[in-house]
Amino acid sequence: MLGSIDVAGGPLIVLADVEEMELRLPFAELIGLHVGILRGNTHPHNERVAKRRASQNGHPAGESGQALVETALSLSLLVFTILGGADMARAFAAQMGVQNSARAGAEAAVTRAATTDPQIISYVTDELGRIAGVDAAAATITVTRTTGAGGESLVNVRVQYTYRTLAPWPFVPNSLSLDKTATFRNYP
Repeated sequence: MLGSIDVAGGPLIVLADVEEMELRLPFAELIGLHVGILRGNTHPHNERVAKRRASQNGHPAGESGQALVETALSLSLLVFTILGGADMARAFAAQMGVQNSARAGAEAAVTRAATTDPQIISYVTDELGRIAGVDAAAATITVTRTTGAGGESLVNVRVQYTYRTLAPWPFVPNSLSLDKTATFRNYP
């Protein structure tokens, strides 16, 4: 039962669902005022609860394994959510790694840090190898040189990589094809 008493300009809310309760008002210590509340537990639902048999461990009979089942279901859902999030994070990191490695290779070509295709591929492989869980040797790296619309020389570095999830997930593809191309202008 919920009741309220207006005390010193603000309501004091009392939850009285016990047989006997002593209510102390904020100013009770000053004036020695104590109010005792005596309530009977007469709600029909409470009588049914009180009559329910209890098992040996004090919990109601038939409900002793409920907490174990709820915990098992909650923990399994939590574990799958965490693993799924970790797989998504790994896929995002792999995609960013593929994009950055293509850019690093094209940048090395136009700054003349790498002048041949094997040197450019080496730059790409080094950058891709910095990403945890990505096998740089499994990537397909293609270097092409083209001419732009205005006659400028362009270097294109394409990196293709197939990402695989940690575990086979239901209703979700287990592999993801990542394909990124970086095109930089090659200044003379």
